[in-house]
Amino acid sequence: TKEAFPKNYDYADQRKPCFIDKDGTICAVGYLIEQTTDRETAEALNRKYKYSNVLAMNDERIHKWALENGVTSEECAVIQPSYGPTPSYSYNHITPAYAISSSVISGLNLSLNILNGIQIAQGASGNSIPVLGLITGTGQVALGSAMLAKEHKNWYGSNYNNESQKALSMINIGLGTSTIILSTFNLITNRKVKSKLTSWNFYSIPTQSNYGGLAFSFTRKF
Repeated sequence: TKEAFPKNYDYADQRKPCFIDKDGTICAVGYLIEQTTDRETAEALNRKYKYSNVLAMNDERIHKWALENGVTSEECAVIQPSYGPTPSYSYNHITPAYAISSSVISGLNLSLNILNGIQIAQGASGNSIPVLGLITGTGQVALGSAMLAKEHKNWYGSNYNNESQKALSMINIGLGTSTIILSTFNLITNRKVKSKLTSWNFYSIPTQSNYGGLAFSFTRKF
């Protein structure tokens, strides 16, 4: 089981082997040495080579033990697990569903932002664009907030964040907020131009003497 192996408490961000951890749990090679010699020998090696690979343990006690038990350092290294770099995908991962939904709603809100800007600049009337923008903007903010990555613990007990998902969530929240602001501003400034109650005009009219005349008109709506 997982509890049968020693834990790396001092290098939580690296996958180093541990001979004996602070809980007293011993590794496979250390256990063989303990069982064929004594615990004190294993503890002594741990004090000197706690986080070393077997092949890096240049110690006469290791060589003597291996010779007496008919094994080589290379064979001991096979027993010791291969500690490669920690996979990054487990720390930074975005699910396809979240990526696709974010792309769709981001494209929609970017389009609505452009249309809102055009309406604001031209003073055009119509509430469909800003109302739709309020709905989709709120939806994107809700999506980003719900999927905002929370802190987790890795195999070693260290805290880590899913930075990729966190970044995408912040983009969703920011873009959704901008759509809400633009749509709200468009609704506030989007007013139909009221028809004038009073109008007047000067214009020319023909006369019987073929000379042009000037007329004035005044209109008042009630």
